[in-house]
Amino acid sequence: MRWASFATARARASSGLLLTLLALVVVTTAIIAGTVGYSAAAASTAARAALTQGEPTETGVQVQTRLAEDPQRQDELARSTIADAFAPAPVSIGRLVVSEPRPAQHDGSSLGGELVVTGGPELAPDDAPTDLVTVVDGTWPADAAGDGSPDAPSPGALHVGAAQAWGLEVGDVLVVADRAVEITATWQPVDAQDAFWFGDELVRTGVADEESTLGPVVVDEELARQVGAPFVRWPVRPDADAVTPDDLRVLATGAETLRAELREVEGLTVRGVQVEGDLAPTAGQAATNLATARALGVVPLSVLVLVTGLAVVQLARLLATTREPQAQLLVARGATRGQLLLSTLAESLAVTVLGAVAGTLLARLVLLLVPGSEGATTRVVLAGALTLLGVALALTAIAWLQARRLAGGQAIADRSGRARAATALATLVLVLGAAGLSWWQLRRAGSPLTRGADGELGTDLVAGAAPALLLAAAAVVAVALLGPLSRAVELLTRRTRTTAAHLSSAQVSRRLQVYAVPVVLTVLAVGSTTLAALYSGTSAQLRDDLAAVGEGAPLRADLVRPPATVEPGVVPAPPPDLAELPQIGAAALVWSEPDARVGDVPVPLTLAQTGADGGLAEVANVPQGIPGGLVPTGLDAVLDADGDAPTQQAITVPDGATEVTIDVQAERGVDRWELARLDGIAETEQEIADELAEVAAESPGDEPAPVGEQPPTGASEELIVERLDSEVASAAAPLEIVLTVLVEDVRTGLTSTVTAGTIELPGPRLTYDPATLGDFDAEPTSTATSLGLALPEGRQHRLRAVTMELPDTLPPEVPLDFLYSISSTTLDLDLSMRAGDVDLLQDTGGWASADALTAEQAAPLVAEAADVEEATFETTVQVEEGYVGDEGPSVQTRTDSNEPFVPTWLDTSTSPWHLEVPDTRIGGTELVVAPGAAPLDLTGSPPGAPPGSGTEDDTSASATVPVALTRQAAAAADLAAGDPITLSLVGTTVPARVAAVVTALPGQQGETAALADSRVASLVLAEQRRSLTWPTQVWATPAAGTQEAVDSLTARDDLRAVTGPGTVSVTDATSAARLVFWVASAGAVLLALTGIAAVAATLLSSRRAEVAVLRALGMPPAAQSRSRAMELVGVVAAAIAVGLVAGWLVGQAVVPELASSTTQPGRLRLPAALRLEAVPWAAVLGVAAVGSGLLALLLGSRVRAQALDRTYREEIR
Repeated sequence: MRWASFATARARASSGLLLTLLALVVVTTAIIAGTVGYSAAAASTAARAALTQGEPTETGVQVQTRLAEDPQRQDELARSTIADAFAPAPVSIGRLVVSEPRPAQHDGSSLGGELVVTGGPELAPDDAPTDLVTVVDGTWPADAAGDGSPDAPSPGALHVGAAQAWGLEVGDVLVVADRAVEITATWQPVDAQDAFWFGDELVRTGVADEESTLGPVVVDEELARQVGAPFVRWPVRPDADAVTPDDLRVLATGAETLRAELREVEGLTVRGVQVEGDLAPTAGQAATNLATARALGVVPLSVLVLVTGLAVVQLARLLATTREPQAQLLVARGATRGQLLLSTLAESLAVTVLGAVAGTLLARLVLLLVPGSEGATTRVVLAGALTLLGVALALTAIAWLQARRLAGGQAIADRSGRARAATALATLVLVLGAAGLSWWQLRRAGSPLTRGADGELGTDLVAGAAPALLLAAAAVVAVALLGPLSRAVELLTRRTRTTAAHLSSAQVSRRLQVYAVPVVLTVLAVGSTTLAALYSGTSAQLRDDLAAVGEGAPLRADLVRPPATVEPGVVPAPPPDLAELPQIGAAALVWSEPDARVGDVPVPLTLAQTGADGGLAEVANVPQGIPGGLVPTGLDAVLDADGDAPTQQAITVPDGATEVTIDVQAERGVDRWELARLDGIAETEQEIADELAEVAAESPGDEPAPVGEQPPTGASEELIVERLDSEVASAAAPLEIVLTVLVEDVRTGLTSTVTAGTIELPGPRLTYDPATLGDFDAEPTSTATSLGLALPEGRQHRLRAVTMELPDTLPPEVPLDFLYSISSTTLDLDLSMRAGDVDLLQDTGGWASADALTAEQAAPLVAEAADVEEATFETTVQVEEGYVGDEGPSVQTRTDSNEPFVPTWLDTSTSPWHLEVPDTRIGGTELVVAPGAAPLDLTGSPPGAPPGSGTEDDTSASATVPVALTRQAAAAADLAAGDPITLSLVGTTVPARVAAVVTALPGQQGETAALADSRVASLVLAEQRRSLTWPTQVWATPAAGTQEAVDSLTARDDLRAVTGPGTVSVTDATSAARLVFWVASAGAVLLALTGIAAVAATLLSSRRAEVAVLRALGMPPAAQSRSRAMELVGVVAAAIAVGLVAGWLVGQAVVPELASSTTQPGRLRLPAALRLEAVPWAAVLGVAAVGSGLLALLLGSRVRAQALDRTYREEIR
């Protein structure tokens, strides 16, 4: 027999093994090629979804300019420029001619609002564009059916919303810009979110700009050009059915440069050009996501390649081991190494080529069912070719090693097994070392993703191989432990009454090289499936956590700020309390301060109640990665700079009170020193006149001053009387006091500065002796009045501060001839407050003003003034020679008085409060009375920068604001917990301290964020007489049904932009990678089942003689069947257990880094909570377990059939 004939016969005799190898190659090629092709299809699908699922303004661009004199040339230039900008990416370019809103008439009467007229190729007459519009009533306009004159109106289709608003119907005629349009149809868009309409509100509803603009009415483009100076628009949409992942960068670049390119085209733009739309960031983000997915896809593909490689190697070794007796026999009969190698390679390569071709075709056929796989053929063929090459190399290497070993006389050299043991140990050390190195690289880099200098994403192959190498290490360890464990079971079962368990364990311990195949493949399959489930669940949970943090709460709504309350004495109504609604479980008011600063670092700040009662913690979403919640405790603690709790002495209004009454009793008078000044006015005027005359007499040589500018030579009685009357009028001028109260709503902590009213206090009445022009006397005037504060019902209030504002007492009609002619009056004022019968000022001894002394401070000064027996006020006059400019001699006066200095003082120790202002002529005075304010010192000067001074940079306060910062914000400001800081908000700066440094805060989307308690912030601001603005939003949780709660909030007039759960989208860059993980794990399971089946088939043929021997020894067929099935089940079950543990441990080691690696720079980072995607995980493992069980049953049935075969004898070959 020739060698070729013998090789053919040998292959025919080993057809079962070769068919097993064929099945392995087909499955391997199909899995790898299919996975690569599926990843490409998933990338295309994700790219198309990114360009179709967003807002219209995010998935396209719109070019707009005025219509040129040559519209056709303008359109050609625009289309060519746009197409060149986006080439080679496929885009769809539309065209619309849109008029400005124009007045419209119907039946000679003007319609309310203005009409927009539009037309274009996509909306041409005759055939309604069913992909863009739906005809509600009538028929779409026909072509050339009128010229627009009143006698021959042009046909048009009016938006159904505009028709309903105007009460028009089909057949009515509109006149716009002297053009008549007959309504032949009403229409609405098929999809208002289509990028062609570019999110036009008018197209969506037919009414826009608060019903001032209506339409549009679709007419022939020629008519639309005649309405005023219309615009021309080119909506540009990517062709979602043809876009590939490589087109995304092109679209992003084209959208960014389109405006500049359009401006350079002569004859295209008219009065400028507008390019609107966010296609550039949308496409750029999608490109980044796909690059991330591709880079991450290396991880599951490395696992799959490892599994397939080991499967091929292990099964090839099994095939070689099974056929080794044949090879030894051939060598013994004189076969050379070349002959042995050639025959083995011929049959192996033939099977490999056939299997690779079949697997590639199978993968491509299956991918035809997957959307987006149109361009995946090249990738599938290339992956199939590479798989063919890898399998061929593996088979060639194993065949060469076997031929070299057998043909070199080493056929029985390793009967002791030492070489195999050494090889196994070296393999174990090598794999463990590689796994450790790869894992270290992943931990060091934190991610397998790399970013180049140009921002391009790549993969660190060493770090990316960590999951695969760790699973391989687990598989090698499992194989290393299989021998000792099986021998231990063999020893434990030796004394059992049945032989099945003992025999099966003994057979496993003696056939480790064979059973290593299912162990390795099963460990890798189960481990990769567990890893896929952990990655899928963790990355999806991280995506949901990011969305939950950014969303803040399940329900959110913007608060509509009501009109400002201008009526005096009315406390504004507080924001709505949504917790009172039956559909709402809890609610919290939220203030957003995006421009806040922590020190000099800008940090977005969120203010909300953080306490347990109706606080932010009750409504804020809790991400799985931070189970303790996002709201730190302790932010509602009111502490001073030393960490002590300041005394709270606000005035609490009794519950149920709806009004606070303020009683004021005031008296204005003149003190003794002012009367002395007034008595000396006549003498002072005469002295000034005499001095001027003397100066004029001593300068005879000088030229006389111009007529009308000569100084007076004597004081006339008329001048003095006029001067005195002005003093009387100045003193009697009324003084207006504006009284304001800082009122706090206890439930929300929100404060409001309420003007209680203006009190007019007439001045004292002065009289003098006309004969002596002196002997002044004063009659004080008293005023009593009541003011009120109307409080919202059902709320509890506190009074935080009372402000009395005294304007300048100098009336504008008083002449400024003399600087000393300002009259001085005194003011004594008593103020009391009550709510019903309750006196609110009974316990306000801790209240004071930074602009007044206390009664205790003022007592010695008042006593000193009272001890002066006679008040004196002397005025010295000095006239200097020469002229000051052209104004003549200068007159200077100096006054001297024995009046002690007594500043303004306030007594708040008892009710009513008592205020004394010894001199009101100083100018405007504003007294802010608040608890804990530091009064003036005895010199009448403020003690530094007190609370309530109102300066913008004032940070002095008795309390500080505890602030929670994210780690990135704390690092940017170089802060740690406990550090004092300054916090800028609502136009001022307040003292604060870092209460906590946390991972994330509710509502955060960027890296930096801060959170503070709104009540504490309001309290600190109240010390500066400032208030928080109206809340930005209200966050809530539904009591039962979410949609019911959303509907109830949407129906309220005081809310807008109501959103429910899932409204904050987070870029999911891992969706494609998750799918590849699952495809890879499914392929690994299929390969494992294939390997188990191959082992079972091999053992059936190689151990056929063993069945006959055991039958001869008396072992029943059922026991043999049970023993052989137990071998396979025991090995696979142990491998599944090891695979589960290995997958879980590897997942804990690498999944958090893999899931977090897709977070882009500058975005929020959250810890990844390990989560298992249980349903697909259980399904895949169920398939593996059921498949293994079926193979075990099949193996047992075949062994039983062999045992029942009485014709087979051991010596038969």
